[in-house]
Formats: sequence, C-alpha cells, structure tokens
Amino acid sequence: MTKDIKKEIMARTYLIYGFTLVFAVLIVGKLLHIHLVKGSKWRSYSKEINFGINIIKAERGNIFSSDGMIFCQSKPIYDIYWDPLAEGLPDSIFNRDINELGQKLETHFGIEKNKFISDARKIRNHEIRNRYYRIKKGISWSEYEMMKSFPIFERGNINGGFIENKKIVTDFPYNTLARRIIGDVDEEKGICFGLNCTYNEELRGSYGMQEVKRIKDIEWYPVSSDSNKRIEPKRGYDLVTTINLKYQDFTENELKKMLIENNADSGCVIVMEVATGQIKAITNLKKTAENEYIESDNYAVSFLIEPGSTMKLAALMVALEDGYINSTDTINCSGNLGGGRTLIQGHIYEDVHKGGYGKLSIKDIFKYSSNVGVTTIIEEHYNKTNEQREKFANGLRDLGIYQRVNTEIQNEPHPVIKNSEFSLISVLQMSIGYEIQMTPLQILTFFNAVANNGVMVKPMFASEIKEGRNTVRRFETEILKRKVASAETISLMREMLEAVVAEGSGKSINNTVHYKIAGKTGTAQRPDGARGYEGSTLFTSSFAGYFPADNPRYSAIAVLYTDKSKGGHFGGAIAAPIIKQIADRIYASEIGIDVEKFIEGYNQMPMSLRKGYTDDIKKLLNYFGYNFIDEAPTAQWVNEVINDRIISLNEAIIEDFITPDVSGMTLKDALFLLENMGFQVSFSGNGIVRSQLPNSGTSYKRGDIINLTLSI
Repeated sequence: MTKDIKKEIMARTYLIYGFTLVFAVLIVGKLLHIHLVKGSKWRSYSKEINFGINIIKAERGNIFSSDGMIFCQSKPIYDIYWDPLAEGLPDSIFNRDINELGQKLETHFGIEKNKFISDARKIRNHEIRNRYYRIKKGISWSEYEMMKSFPIFERGNINGGFIENKKIVTDFPYNTLARRIIGDVDEEKGICFGLNCTYNEELRGSYGMQEVKRIKDIEWYPVSSDSNKRIEPKRGYDLVTTINLKYQDFTENELKKMLIENNADSGCVIVMEVATGQIKAITNLKKTAENEYIESDNYAVSFLIEPGSTMKLAALMVALEDGYINSTDTINCSGNLGGGRTLIQGHIYEDVHKGGYGKLSIKDIFKYSSNVGVTTIIEEHYNKTNEQREKFANGLRDLGIYQRVNTEIQNEPHPVIKNSEFSLISVLQMSIGYEIQMTPLQILTFFNAVANNGVMVKPMFASEIKEGRNTVRRFETEILKRKVASAETISLMREMLEAVVAEGSGKSINNTVHYKIAGKTGTAQRPDGARGYEGSTLFTSSFAGYFPADNPRYSAIAVLYTDKSKGGHFGGAIAAPIIKQIADRIYASEIGIDVEKFIEGYNQMPMSLRKGYTDDIKKLLNYFGYNFIDEAPTAQWVNEVINDRIISLNEAIIEDFITPDVSGMTLKDALFLLENMGFQVSFSGNGIVRSQLPNSGTSYKRGDIINLTLSI
C-alpha cells in the first residue's frame, strides 16, 4: 500500500470518527435536554396516560321497612387480581404454596388449576409481561373473605400480591316485593324512580377518589390505599319507609290470587294508616305475556281511573252539605222507565238489581249503590242550569278531591274533574264516577279523610332518615285539609259506609266476627279502544274502605282491571274480598296472634305442622282454644307436633354454625332466626318456608347465603 493511499484511508477514518463523535454528543445533549429541561413535562405526560383518578361511589344507604327489614341495600362485590411478582413474595413461599392455592381456586371458584399454576410461573419467570393476573370478577363479600384466606393470598398485597377492587351494587333481598315504590337509581342508564329517586341525595352519600394505574389498555388497578392516594367515600344515609314488610307480603299475595282467579290484566292495592297517612302496604301487579304477574307500572300512584260507584260517596256528601237531602228522605228508584231504569237528558241509567228497588231512603240508595237514586237527586238539584252544575263541581272541590296529594312518588297526575263546559249529563255522570278521573291513591286519601273524622292527611311513604342508629330527619304527618265536610255529614256517611258492608253491595265480606269493615264498592265500565263503551267487556272493579269501622285504624283500596268475558268484574265480588283478607290478617297481627288459620275462622285441628317463635305459637293455640302439652317451657323456638290429635310443643334445637331447619316457619320467623345467626337470606314465593338450601345440619360461617322457597 502506498503512502498516499494510507493517508487517504486514515483521513476518511478520522472523518467518520469525527462525525460519529459529533452525532453521539448531539444525542447525549438531546437526552440531557429532555431529562433536565423537558423531563418534568414528559414525566407528567407519561403519568397522565398511565395513571388516572377513579371516582369511588359511596356505599348507598339502605332502605328499610317500618318493621326493620331491608327492602334495598348496597352490597360490595370484588374483582380480584394477583401479582405473582409482588416484592414480598419469595420463591420459597411461592413454590411451597402455589399448588395448594391452585387447588383451592379450582375447588371453590372453578378456575382451572394447571393453567393457573402455569400462567403464574410464566409471569414469575418474566415469560408473560403482564404481571397483574385476573383471578375472578364480581365475587361476593363471603367469597372474598374466603379467597383472601387462601395460601399466598393471606399474606396480603405487598407480601402476597393479593389485589382487590371493591365495587358497590344495589341488592333487593325481597326481590319484587314493593319494588315499584322502592324504585331504583342508575345514573349511567338514566333510571330514577320511586323512593330511591326521591331521596337519592340522602341515600347516595359522597363520592371518593382513588389514584389508579393502567394494567391493560382498558383495565385500571388502584395504586395504593394510602391516604394521599385515596379519598374515602362517605356512606349515604338510611331511609326508613312506612311500609310494613309483613303487611306488604300478604297484600301482594292476596291481590295476585284474585287476579289469577279472574284472569284479570292488572291491579293495585294500598293500605294506609288513618290518623297519620302512612302507607303500610302498596302493590302494583300486571300480567305478562308469559301469564306471570309482576310489579311494573305504578297503577296506584300514577294511573288515572274512572272510579265508578265509589264516587257516590262524594256526590251524596255534596248534596248533604248543601242541605238538599237528609237522612230521612226517600227517593223513588223504580225510574221513569220502570224496573229500575230511568231516562234523563236522553241517557238511560239503570240499577244492577233487576226490577228496581222501588222507594229507598238516602242510606239505602248508597247501601245498594243505586244509579237511579243518585242521578235522580243530582238531576233535580244540580242539573237545571249551568250555575247549578258549577255549584256541584265546586262542592266536589270543597271536599278536597280536586287536588293532587303530592306524595314523594314521582308522576302523580292531577285529578281530571270538570268545572265548566258541562254537557247535559256531565254532573250525572260525575255523580256515579264517570267523566271524572282520579288515581287510586287520591280516591283512598278521600275515603281516609272520612274515616279520620273529616281530616284529610297527606299519604306518606317515608318515616325517617337515619345515620346508623341516629335519626337525621323525621317526617311528620301533613294535613291537606282540616275539614272536608261537617261533622254531621261525616257521621252519617260513616254509618252509610258501614251499612254497605253489613247489608248492601259489599255484604259478601260481612262475615268478620271480631270487628267491622266499612266501605264502598265500585264497578266502572272502561272503553275498549275505538269501540268505546258500546259493548265493551272491560271494567275497573274496586272497593275502598276502612277498618275497624267503629274506630278506624286503617283505610284501604283495591282496584282490578278486569274483563267480564274472562272472569268476575263486580267490585263487591272481587275487590272487596281482597280488603277483607288483608284486614283479617292485620287485625290478627295487631292483637298479637299468628294469622295462618285465623283467616278462615276455623275451629278444627291445624292442617299442617308448624314451628316458630314459642310465644307466637302459644298465643295462636290459646286464642283458638287448643289444648297442648308444653314440652319445652323455656325454649325460644319450638316445633308443633300432633299425635292422636294431641298437640305437643318440642324444642327446636338451634346450634351455632350448624344450619337450622326452618321449613314450616313463617318468613318473619325464618328471617329473624337466620339473619341473627349471620346468614344472608334470599327467598322466593309467598307463605310458609317449604324448602331450603343449604339443607339443615350442614356447617356454615357468617355471611353464607341461604335460599328459601315459600308457598301457601
């Protein structure tokens, strides 16, 4: 190689070296610039895309029945992850316990053991880059407690890699019971109705915040439980309703039985405490395409109906208040067409009783629900001029039935009652419950006022808001109208309402020995689409009243949407018996006995063996005069055994952490016993407990779920 060529090669080498050195210096300079000058910006950006703030929903407050049972509760569920590379998890413990951990996960949670162990080892050996391994999503509190006791997991987060992500979900322990009134809230889906919606601010509590780190593209994991990384949410207040769970249960059951028996489309029942306006039970049932009855539409509060003959109470009260009639008057109810039919203003009104009633007193007109009698009175005194018609409408307004009752429940419509632009038959129609629309709750509120000596109170569904055992706010009874009518009119109408059940259109339920029911039946034809009323077989069948008649404690209304081509449709035949059954059960409960056989007024040996709370069983047996042998005088729970018609009470053995046998118990007794033993109780059906899972005699731990099946 010549000297010149060698120099040329060396020159090129130095040149390349120089360029490389300059390029390296530039790169290092750029790196230093990024790190020192722009580092904070990029670190902030990196944190922004890999870290975030997760809003933590507070544990929602519970909604309780008036007797202390939970209608609606927040419960935690957990998404569980595992970090096999946790700093405090040494190889020795990992290798020692991984097989047992895999076995427990397979046994209790169905996770394939071999795949789990293989994946864990690959993560441990960095063969799988994602170190956060999903174990199970959506497990319950009891499952979570079990899982965190497993080998390795029991070491916690740092030393065992156990990661839980807690979520709060809403649970309804009694399924559909009072579901429409209890309601629900789902802000993401735009769902908000019932008491859950009305008291959402109080129930939902205050949100918290948690710093989270991205695990995968769409999954985030809480960074730490340190206070500087997390702001704890504040639990919501609890709401105590006025609804009695026991009353709610048998109210729904009685309505459902009558709907099924008459193949009716839907219906509702409300039970109200007279003096306070507290709603003790309310149920809305509708038949589905599968012929099942479910809580869907809120017929009781939100649906207007033509009340039919229940409105005769208001019509006669207006005439009494105006002095046009009195208790000694008589009216010819044969009608101008004879046979209980009368033609007024081109429209025929007739009575159900074929042949007519002849002359009737005002009391008997109401007692027998005579259309001819009521329309004759209204035609004579309120239908000659438009001023008279307005006077009748104003009389209804003075009774307080033109206004909404303004409950806590959403979507209550205004009553639809004419006060001008009357046709020639408007006031006649209004007097017998047509051309006027009210909700069942509005009708009941009026009847309740009559039972309450003229004082109209606002229906109420909530009694108090609580934080733990402390009352935050108590809801008091509100008076809507202090006097709906004079004391004389109220007294006379109460006599007449009692007579309806004793001798009139509601006499089918006049078989109660211990107390009396007062009320009014209603049967209103409904239009059938384009056909209208002509030939329609659709009816609204109702009964509104109160009990005990001489000292009213509760008022109630039952409304059924019926088709007479499919079943019964008279209010006295299908609506009144529902209220009778409910009244019997409530009356029996109030005097402190069980009601399973009281309803029938039976005097024979009980048909089924029972078990339950000792004092209740003894009260029942004593009330009906049964002799029995008390084999367990100090026992809290007993079994009722019959041998050769001799009743013996034997102690029901209850052992800690051994599942008891609750078959044959009422739901109330079973819930009381099981929840105090630490079970989470789920049930279906109505009536008496017939079966249970897990079976009696098996071991359990607090928080375990037990499923009960009930039937009549």
